[in-house]
Amino acid sequence: MRVRALEVPLGDCDDASADIWPDAPDPPGDCVDQDCDGERGPESDEDGDGLDCLEEQQRSTDPLDPDTDGDGLRDGEDPDPLSPEPEQEQLDDHEDLDQDARPPVSRSGCIVGEATSGLVALFGLLAFRRRR
Repeated sequence: MRVRALEVPLGDCDDASADIWPDAPDPPGDCVDQDCDGERGPESDEDGDGLDCLEEQQRSTDPLDPDTDGDGLRDGEDPDPLSPEPEQEQLDDHEDLDQDARPPVSRSGCIVGEATSGLVALFGLLAFRRRR
């Protein structure tokens, strides 16, 4: 005759809290592993954005949303994860952001502004010469 061993839980994983015990409900995003399974807790990164749950709390970002501000950058890569404002390289190419009086450079690497108007003048001159 074989006797089967009963599976008895080893006990509470946190005796200091009545809300934490094996098989307890474990809501996502609260940085607490209520059911003692080791899947959710302070070191977990539930949204995969590169920040663990404690870092999400420190930065006031959403631990269940990889891009809290919706700017297209994951919270772990975003220098300001709470501001949906575009980064400097996404601003208008024609603004002299550093106010150094040099013509701005476009995203493609071409100088815009004065150089562009010079090209327009050159094409106008060529068109004028053809008419003669």
